Amino acid sequence: MAASPGNRRTPPRNDPRKRRTIEVRVRDFSKCYYCKRPLAPETTICPMCNFPMRGTEAEQRKFILEKRMERSELRDIGKSISMAKNILFFIAGVNFLFAVVNLFVNGLVGIVDFAVGILIGGIFLGMGLWARTQPANALLVSIIIYAIYTLLVLLANMLFGNIASVILGTLFRGAIIGVLAYGLAAVRKAEAIRRQQPWSDEQVLGGNSGR
Repeated sequence: MAASPGNRRTPPRNDPRKRRTIEVRVRDFSKCYYCKRPLAPETTICPMCNFPMRGTEAEQRKFILEKRMERSELRDIGKSISMAKNILFFIAGVNFLFAVVNLFVNGLVGIVDFAVGILIGGIFLGMGLWARTQPANALLVSIIIYAIYTLLVLLANMLFGNIASVILGTLFRGAIIGVLAYGLAAVRKAEAIRRQQPWSDEQVLGGNSGR
């Protein structure tokens, strides 16, 4: 039996199926609606963020939606960058651990491997700390260093190791290089996006609730 109009249930207010409409009402033309930069009253397009102050509401909604997507993309990119930074500390920790274990197991016979492990661990610990302030440079240098290190280990394993360890070690180190390269690409992309929106996130997030 078909439900009568009076019995039909309406979706609740917070139902995810209901699309939220962005309402844009520019009332104050002395500052940008989006980035809050002070403007001359006759300004048509904000010179800082390019918000169309005198545009149609459809144009203004489109602008805000695009900027929302950019901020969401930046958050996703940030996760990739954080993962690449953490890989640097992971490399450092693994080398420190292997160096100590090798010294404990082999004693003075393994002193050379211990020194190499401590050296490599120290280098990548420094890279991880450097990546906090200059991620692009730190990741680029890390990729170069780790690629050289991987090549040297590969040659040593081919001379003194077995084929299985060579293959597994190369795949593992190749995966790490891939993560670092992906993180570097993410940093470059984030820098490109931020060059297009030089205002701060705090300015934007502290603005109108319609965004």
